[in-house]
Amino acid sequence: MNNKILLGIFALLLVLYVGSRLFKGNRQSSFDPLVVSVDTSAVDLIRIHPKASPDGVFSLERQEGKWMAMNDNMEVDAVTSSVQSLLNQLVSIRAKRVVSKSPDKWPDYEVDESAGTRVEVFGQGKPIVDFIVGAFKYDQANQSASSYIRKTDEQSVYVVDGFLSMSFNQQFNNFRDKTILKTTASDLTTIRLLEGAETETFQKVGQSWLFGGMENVDSTQMANYVSGISNVSGFEFVDDFNPSAASPLRKLEIEANNLMSEITITAYPGTEPETPFIIHSTMNPDVYFRSDSAGIYNRLFGKLKALSPVSM
Repeated sequence: MNNKILLGIFALLLVLYVGSRLFKGNRQSSFDPLVVSVDTSAVDLIRIHPKASPDGVFSLERQEGKWMAMNDNMEVDAVTSSVQSLLNQLVSIRAKRVVSKSPDKWPDYEVDESAGTRVEVFGQGKPIVDFIVGAFKYDQANQSASSYIRKTDEQSVYVVDGFLSMSFNQQFNNFRDKTILKTTASDLTTIRLLEGAETETFQKVGQSWLFGGMENVDSTQMANYVSGISNVSGFEFVDDFNPSAASPLRKLEIEANNLMSEITITAYPGTEPETPFIIHSTMNPDVYFRSDSAGIYNRLFGKLKALSPVSM
């Protein structure tokens, strides 16, 4: 093979190589990985259509510097940290690649409106971004998570790293305050357990807890109890409960150095056998929670009653 043939082959390979690089570069340049990018300071309304829950649509709205959660039945203060978590996601959602541009494939990735979670974001009444978060996939071998996303005005489906589906596919109650009691264990000073006309008082004197101002309470058990009630949250809301139609079973009156006023937690009888108690706290006065006998009722009332030298 002479030098002219070798040179020709080399030139052809060079042209093919350069052409492939240019084609690849052009193809890559057409893909913008930044699918969602929002200036969250301009956001004042987020509307969420939870996955496969057409009746569960709710909104998060900024009103006079605070966020409110609203659905067809109520409007309540939203938990700021939960809203902020969503806003942090909206700052930048970057895709790894486009997985499809065909509407026929939308159901496969759950990015059609009937299967995915639609998120609408507004600022001053104008739409900022509108997208659907679809299926979630976890790769056990690589211990990595992926989610699928599609902007509602586009056909392209993107795959992104992380738990995007779980972040946005939430229910209205996830943004409601579930606080029953939040304090610091070491600041608790007095706990009174009331049942009917009977009252039992546990009071901290120095580093010890006394019952009725006289009898020492087991220090280890009392420390465990106090630690267990310093941060208590409910789980299941009861929105149709009427306290005026029920008689309290027991009450806790709690005082602490870091609380502005005394907190009262009341246990009412429930209407369902599996959740026989309804719990209310003056720290979060607008809500009521269900509890079974082993749940928050036992944590607040049962364990303290077990520490009492007197059987009520």
